[in-house]
Amino acid sequence: MQKNFDQQITQARICRIEKTLELLGSRPSRKEKNKWLCPSHGGSSFHVWPDRNIGKCFGCDITSGRSLDSIGLISAVRNVSFKDAVEILISGTTSDWNKSPVDKLPKARSENSIKKRIEFCPETNSRIYYHLLSIAKNQNQSEGQNYLKERMIPWEIAHDHHKIVWLKDPCSAFGILRENYFDEELEAAGLISKKRRFLFSFPILLVPYFEQDYIRSLEGLIRKQDRGRYLNSSIKSLALSGIKRLAWGLNNLRANTEAVAVEGVIDALSISVLSGEQAVVGVPGSQNHKALVHPKIGKLNQIKIIGDQDEAGYLFSISLRDLLKRFFPRLKVDVRRYPIKFNDANEWLCFMNS
Repeated sequence: MQKNFDQQITQARICRIEKTLELLGSRPSRKEKNKWLCPSHGGSSFHVWPDRNIGKCFGCDITSGRSLDSIGLISAVRNVSFKDAVEILISGTTSDWNKSPVDKLPKARSENSIKKRIEFCPETNSRIYYHLLSIAKNQNQSEGQNYLKERMIPWEIAHDHHKIVWLKDPCSAFGILRENYFDEELEAAGLISKKRRFLFSFPILLVPYFEQDYIRSLEGLIRKQDRGRYLNSSIKSLALSGIKRLAWGLNNLRANTEAVAVEGVIDALSISVLSGEQAVVGVPGSQNHKALVHPKIGKLNQIKIIGDQDEAGYLFSISLRDLLKRFFPRLKVDVRRYPIKFNDANEWLCFMNS
């Protein structure tokens, strides 16, 4: 009996990983070579190594970070034992894949039905954001450099350290993204609307929001000369559609240290340049206080909040202070103000460098 089962294992192991994915209702991506739609979460992040006959999903934890053969893949996706996975594969190799018993082998779904059931995880979105930044980085960066130079923010700090890039040609970038991802993937990443319109449809400064090595969000900063040209003049930046916003700069914080919290990315960069400190976070908008309720903030000893000099800035500082004290009772929270003649950090920086 054992000898017979060993033979079955050998037979099951030589089953092509591509055929196994088909068995599980998956289809190859039309965009990337050796990429398949994951049979678990649906994103086109399942990579196949044909020469080694193994595969791994980079978008969810169905493969637990490991590369699996056909037996391991069946076992993981169908949640069955090693023995049952072998039996499923053996039964599949002795008959047509799509004619296997329904209780054992689901029929392969159409590509459209797979796309409709796609459920994304942040890791999948991060891969798309990295790709967009890479595309933008290969475009002319001079306008972005000039934009930050006018703000007295060194390009080597913004670009080299914080990976901020200028998206000069959004149309070209969108075309490349659509060649590599389904519209449903781009929509889930907050980059396009349900009407298939690209969020960043004009030249804009792209700012990644990091959490560890992942990009959790992107923000597009609009130059002063472009405000009112493409959108309402009161709109200064664009956030991803439907993606939870974080505070910018969380990756720069270290436990048991002090930090500074200000309104927005430009002010956070300005304070970093003025003080030489990296422990500065930017709250994405005065109404997004909860973006600062994060475990890294709770591990600090002290945080100093600096709001703009106007009434809205004062209310921002007070309400953020009260929120942090409620969530992190041990955290020392101080409210500070800019020197009286400066409304925000960037005005202060520009004056100091004039």
